[in-house]
Amino acid sequence: VSQSRYRASWGRVGNTGVSDFASLSLFGSGLYGSTPTWAFAQAGNPNLRWEQSTKVDVGISYGLFKDRITGELNYYQNDITDLVLAEPQAPSRGIPNNSINTNVGSMVNKGFEFTLNALVLEKKDFTWNANFNISTNTNKVLALANNNADIIAQTGGLESSNTVRVGYPVGSIFVIETRGVNPANGQRIFVNAKGEEVQYNHAASSSNRWTYVKDGSVAPAITGSDRVVWGTGMPTFFGGLDNTFKYKQFDLGIFMQFSGGRYRDWE
Repeated sequence: VSQSRYRASWGRVGNTGVSDFASLSLFGSGLYGSTPTWAFAQAGNPNLRWEQSTKVDVGISYGLFKDRITGELNYYQNDITDLVLAEPQAPSRGIPNNSINTNVGSMVNKGFEFTLNALVLEKKDFTWNANFNISTNTNKVLALANNNADIIAQTGGLESSNTVRVGYPVGSIFVIETRGVNPANGQRIFVNAKGEEVQYNHAASSSNRWTYVKDGSVAPAITGSDRVVWGTGMPTFFGGLDNTFKYKQFDLGIFMQFSGGRYRDWE
């Protein structure tokens, strides 16, 4: 080891991503043809507070073989309280953008960051430098408002494919499980909230379109209440590899990046 340095830090900051007037109900003016208009533009929340982030970082920097190889290893944990979210609202309420900025709870992000820099090869006219880095991140919602009630996100088509739920990553995939097609009859197989396989036959009468796979008896229709948290849309690790080759007056750079862990079966 040619050199090593240790460091640690602690800090607490407010979220500068909250707009200056996020707590206010606002109106905007415009024209409808040549007629002046005055319309509701933002639903305010007078109880809105700053989101706070408390972050801890611990790390080490090192050098090996007379600094031919250098790198860093860090651990971080970011605890966020008074989490601010544009909480989805029912379209029937007539609220602009169907959302209100709300302090919905708390969550944590934590993980490791690792970097490695190396002078791989050094000749008279040729050098090869490489840099590798990888970061991990575990996100978990710790608490939500309204007795930890789920927050269901609405898409433009009024579908609900994501949720914020305590104990899971924010924006988790929220769907009805399916298990392909029944090879015996070609009907799609769904799984209800009880874990039972149910198949659907659109050609049947409305009273028996849904049946159990195990015995063919009539089953309750699959609905939104049968959805489960299936995984996360966020990567749990990501990084890159950068190579620089130099030969006399010529340079060649090759950069690759990667990420993974966006899908996870929680059961």
